[in-house]
Amino acid sequence: YINNAEDKLQAAINISVAGNIIDFGSQMEKFNIKETLSKAINEGFLVNDIKDFKEKISQASTLLFLADNAGEVVFDKLLLETIKILYPNLKIYIAVRGKPIINDVTKNDIEGLGLEEIGSIIESTKPTPGFWPDYCDENCKKIYKSADIIISKGQGNFETLSEFDDDRVFFLFIIKCSVVENYLKKPKYSHIFARKSSLC
Repeated sequence: YINNAEDKLQAAINISVAGNIIDFGSQMEKFNIKETLSKAINEGFLVNDIKDFKEKISQASTLLFLADNAGEVVFDKLLLETIKILYPNLKIYIAVRGKPIINDVTKNDIEGLGLEEIGSIIESTKPTPGFWPDYCDENCKKIYKSADIIISKGQGNFETLSEFDDDRVFFLFIIKCSVVENYLKKPKYSHIFARKSSLC
């Protein structure tokens, strides 16, 4: 699908967001990967800042990818591989949880996936749902502050990072609970790829 797509970056983002349906920390009763993948490919995103993202990433030297859940990281790898091919000079950092929390991805979860061949793996040290910059170790904080562009994957990371006004951050997630649905005033199961300024 990605290899045959006219817009390979958008195709890879479609695949990545479909993986976000895998979530044991939201209010979802069940999820269907096949249906979600079909929706991502055929219906696209309710909000899509892909044009701004392409402009930003083309000028970037460093990208930080904030990973979300253990299961979906397989989908994220396809996105990261695509970015690496399209932007070979881009330095990529991939942030995972330092300790287990719900089903958020840790370093142990990604063993054997080959993500270290795509980018440098860093850990956020505190076992908190969602990425909190203040709870990172100094190395993680430094990379977060200096990154030219950030992909924040998942609803949990959106819930924490939406506290900040930072146009470097592009949120990639599916709305899966009533709290986020009501906050954004957008329908449940909507696919989002956007800066905060496009959402709130």
